[in-house]
This record gives sequence, structure tokens and C-alpha cells, in this order.
Amino acid sequence: MAKDMRKTSLEEMETFRANLLEKYPDEELYWKQNFFNNFPLNVMSWGRELHEEGGTLDDPSFTMNDRRASTFYRTRTLGQFYDEIDVTIQELGLDKYKIVRMFLEQQEKGNWSEWCDVVFDLYVRLREKGYNHYSDLTG
Repeated sequence: MAKDMRKTSLEEMETFRANLLEKYPDEELYWKQNFFNNFPLNVMSWGRELHEEGGTLDDPSFTMNDRRASTFYRTRTLGQFYDEIDVTIQELGLDKYKIVRMFLEQQEKGNWSEWCDVVFDLYVRLREKGYNHYSDLTG
């Protein structure tokens, strides 16, 4: 029986939230930001140019050696990873430009929890494809 990744992800988020708020009660407004960590950077492909300039974008050894990553992630290059995110955005009928603009606007205000809600389906779909929460998507 296939795992319901949406349900699993929601349960993981709630566990993360409870653990975080137990230690840091003042983080109620920002727990989603903590959960998604660097996911916005991956969604917006901000590392693509950096890795392209550094010669690691299409170097399979760069992802292959990340022992914290899923086997699925380690079989891809960073270029393929960023492409997969873009393809999944399109599959879900999302607009990458709007996602980026929304994130930047909310980041400027200091709270991008609403953005996390908008991209949750993207996160779930990437998990269904085989990516781990950490370090694949949020690391």
C-alpha cells in the first residue's frame, strides 16, 4: 500500500511544531519557516547559478557524496534536481514567478508562513517522487 505522503508530511510538521514550541514558545508565528528552512532557495533555484559558476551543477559526485540525502537525490545532479522542481511546479499548475514574488514580499515583512502553505503541495509532490525532507529539500 502506498504511503500517503500528504498525511505523513502533515504529521511530521505537527511533530516538528510541537517540539520547537516546547523549546521556543515564542516561535509560534515562525515554526513553518523553521520547518521548511532552505526549501524556498531550492524552489527558486537560487543555488543554480552559484553551482553553475562553481562547476558543480552537473557534477554527479557533488550530490552522490551527501550521505544525509536520499538515494533518489544522490542519483541526480543539482541541475536535474532544480529541473525536477521546475517541472513539478508546472505539473501542479503553479506559477514560479508568482511563487518567487510572494516569497520576496513576505520575507520583507519577516514572516513567510503563508508562502509555506502555497507551496505545501509542491513539497508533498517532491516527497512522493522520492526526495527526503532533509537534506534533499530543506538542507
